[in-house]
Amino acid sequence: MKKIFIFFVFAGLLFSNDSGYFGPKQVKQIEYKAEIQDTGCIKVELKGNSYIITSEFSLPDGMWARLDKDKTENLKNIKIGKDKFYSETEKFTLERTIKRNEECIEVREKIKNKTNELLPVIVRHKTEIPNVKEHYLGGLRIYLKRGVSSDPANPTTIVITDNGSIGFLPLDDVFRVHIQNFVAGNIYGIADNELVIKPDTEYEARWTIFVSEDKDYFSVINAMRRFLDVNFTIPGSECSFTNRGKANKIPESWLNQFKPPVFVNVDMTPEELKQYFTYKNAYFVIVTAAAEMHNFQLYQNSDPEPIKQIIKRIKEAKPDTKVLPYFHCFIETSKDAKEKYKDAITLLPNGEQADYGKPELPLFFPTLENSFGKDQEKEIELLIDKFGFDGIYWDEFEYSSTKYHYGQPHDGYSADIDPQTHKIIRLKSSVTLLTQPWRVKMVEKILNEKKKLLVINGNPHTETILKYKVPRFVETGSISNCTRAQLFTPIALGDHLTERSEKDAYRKMLEALDYGCVYYWYYYLIWPEYPTLTSYMFPITPIEINKGYIIGKERIITKVSGYFGWGDNAEAEVHYFDSEGREVKKETEKVKKEGKTYYKVDLGEYESCAIVRKEKR
Repeated sequence: MKKIFIFFVFAGLLFSNDSGYFGPKQVKQIEYKAEIQDTGCIKVELKGNSYIITSEFSLPDGMWARLDKDKTENLKNIKIGKDKFYSETEKFTLERTIKRNEECIEVREKIKNKTNELLPVIVRHKTEIPNVKEHYLGGLRIYLKRGVSSDPANPTTIVITDNGSIGFLPLDDVFRVHIQNFVAGNIYGIADNELVIKPDTEYEARWTIFVSEDKDYFSVINAMRRFLDVNFTIPGSECSFTNRGKANKIPESWLNQFKPPVFVNVDMTPEELKQYFTYKNAYFVIVTAAAEMHNFQLYQNSDPEPIKQIIKRIKEAKPDTKVLPYFHCFIETSKDAKEKYKDAITLLPNGEQADYGKPELPLFFPTLENSFGKDQEKEIELLIDKFGFDGIYWDEFEYSSTKYHYGQPHDGYSADIDPQTHKIIRLKSSVTLLTQPWRVKMVEKILNEKKKLLVINGNPHTETILKYKVPRFVETGSISNCTRAQLFTPIALGDHLTERSEKDAYRKMLEALDYGCVYYWYYYLIWPEYPTLTSYMFPITPIEINKGYIIGKERIITKVSGYFGWGDNAEAEVHYFDSEGREVKKETEKVKKEGKTYYKVDLGEYESCAIVRKEKR
């Protein structure tokens, strides 16, 4: 009796206070004050909270130019105006301005190299906060007082205190690619430790400061999402399929790991294919167009008819599907690749070619000028025009395995810099920056010239790419990778390492919800025996993502109990799923609070719910 009593007391607390009500935040102007001080540092105040953001820029011989709280250091010719600060060193000029936005302060810094040589500049922006409840680097909560993160997909430093929160986010392409988020004692900030500026050239860095009275990580992330304008519609679910026929058996020892052990293949009956794609609610279906994925010559020489028949069978099974081919722009395995594409070999610091874990998978980089870029463009055209796919699935879009190329051409911005002397150790090129003009051209070709679809593995690393509103997911060999999805489309790809059944996949969906993510199916041998949560997951236009649930315009997906609504009086259908991921019937109480409708959701362990908004007729 005692245990039962405690449970009901807990349940009463959960559903009786305001924290149990979940709906979209009413966004309004945050009443902060932000000023550039006489020393060039930035002061931000919000209802009793005060933050001083100081900055430092490296000089030769291990020296620093500083915009500190009480003074400037090693700067001259200082000019101060409204929201402006100008100064100089012997090597560069620095002009800082700020722009006040609804939920953040945008900082712009123009740094001009006054010399006729490449100029290395280490840049750091930081604030001191003595009493901190939680802090996050790159989306991960850090429990130590020293730590760094360098993840352009989530380049955030977020600090939570008893009185509110502050977050830092780099914006421009170079700063985001070079990002280092850090904590050192009570100091929190962002840095670029790899920047070089070309002779007599100006570089503009842009970064933001988010402040709020809210005291949780997801409030800051959602403010950043609104600022970046990334809450667009994800049209549907996705699953991988195979081009393997029934004659191409796989070892029973491998197949028997799956429950049930169904040999999924293209020669299955129409009824089996219909069940497979319908129960997974597949909108995008990914297949490989050739026997070997990374071989341009095979794509050139392959007969397209077998693939066209596979596409036809998939669409007969589920007519609304969009079938996309696997594409990867950094690996090439054709026999003469190293000679043919010698102007595109990705080099390591020791001068050897980089590879994808083994020499048989060598890495190259495509550009608008080199031979590899020209052939990779032809491969995209073949996949769309010759094979008849509905678009492209692009694996590892930003880079593959190796972030930097240590050879020519140079990207114009990157180097290894000695942290003590501030001298260039060696130049390097970000593969992301080096290949971006080519990748932008290809995205434009796919979306605008060919009028086709695009799905991408990996979320944006640059502001330039951020503008292309296409579904992008992250792999979940480690579920914490979902933090990399939180600043674009919050989609988690299933885990091919651990998922062996539909129940496994469903449990991974729930883990992804802890990071505010929806789910795409991965391994094709997982046979769906019944429709599950993905049946009601899409389409979804995120409004807010949170720990355990996501609120979209069309639906709310949750694994946590509470009262859920959209801040209006919308009618909705409520679908419940048990701990196995099977839909179960359950009554839902509608509650009115302050003139708004909420749906009372009560869930047990491993249970979930989809609240699907009804359109007004």
